[in-house]
Amino acid sequence: MDLLDAPTLLLVNAVFNGFAAAGWALLAGVFRMAPRASWLMVGAHLSRIAQTTDIGLTEGWPPLAVVAFEESCALAAVCLLALALRRMLRLGRGRRHIALITGLGLLGIGLLFALQQRAGIPRVAAAAVTLLALGAARDVISGAGPGLARWIVSLLVLPYLVLAGLGAVRVAMPAREGAIGAGVGAGVGALWLLLTMAISVSLMALLVWRLVGRVEHLTRRDPMTDTLNRRAIADEVQLLQARRERGHAFALVLLDIDHFKRINDELGHAAGDAALLHVVGIVRGCLREGDRLGRLGGEEFCALLPYTTAEAAAVVAERIRAALQAQPLVWRGHRVVLTASFGVAGGRANDAAGEASLARADEQVYRAKGEGRNRVCVAPTEAFG
Repeated sequence: MDLLDAPTLLLVNAVFNGFAAAGWALLAGVFRMAPRASWLMVGAHLSRIAQTTDIGLTEGWPPLAVVAFEESCALAAVCLLALALRRMLRLGRGRRHIALITGLGLLGIGLLFALQQRAGIPRVAAAAVTLLALGAARDVISGAGPGLARWIVSLLVLPYLVLAGLGAVRVAMPAREGAIGAGVGAGVGALWLLLTMAISVSLMALLVWRLVGRVEHLTRRDPMTDTLNRRAIADEVQLLQARRERGHAFALVLLDIDHFKRINDELGHAAGDAALLHVVGIVRGCLREGDRLGRLGGEEFCALLPYTTAEAAAVVAERIRAALQAQPLVWRGHRVVLTASFGVAGGRANDAAGEASLARADEQVYRAKGEGRNRVCVAPTEAFG
């Protein structure tokens, strides 16, 4: 038997998909790594196995039923793959389009099967696969493109574009006697095997990228409030300071919740945690999309405002102060009015780590507390470099 004959390649394809399905099931069931996406990938690989006629699943079936079954399995596999990809990339919208394309494709296959139109079944399935593959390529670009190098995104997109190209070729070519089963040639079988491997590896790479991103996120975030932690704040200030050296202004707004210890003492630490989250929600509502918010520790927070002067930052701080006072925390029947003391400072030149800016803003927080709390104090204009 030729090593590259179609039946052998289809068998290798089935074996690979079996191992891949087991691997994804292990990731989902044991390690709980992207479980929903992983289970979808299990279904995709099992659909590819069912599509392979050489394992005897469709033995004795009428030829028309075999073609319809194979094409339905191929379409289901790509549908599950597209859904898994969206889960992996955390893309919220678009699942309905995938379901619509798949549903229409399966409906078309069913109608052609009922009408005994064998030649049209592969074309309908291939058209649906082409649309799903193009959608998957778009999802990779939109979901992974902003966070990965272009050449990596190109490699991740390539298998889906090839899959779309194969589908388009099958739509345009005259109908064959079989679907992607025993009737295909060795070249096509080898190409399908390589595509299956490439897509599975690309999904695994996206999973690793997602996990690395998650770890990085956790190392830079305060676990209580999901704001930047002190280390991440320092990094962000350094970036803003580098822009400051190129002439781009930035400002810092520090705020310290007034009488926070009283909340913990009178209502308990759970109320204190609720107060922190309440403050974070209000502050975020007053910031722009490009602004960053971090927790320096305890009840002290820092807002980083790029491309902003100290005067403009003072306006933002006053807006936050007023919003805090106007929106009290309601905790188990208790109405708690929260206020904070604010210190504002603009970035100055020749402050590589931004430590001087943080220190000046902190000085203004203490000044605000000393003057009666619940107020905004701004570093003197002459302090700016």
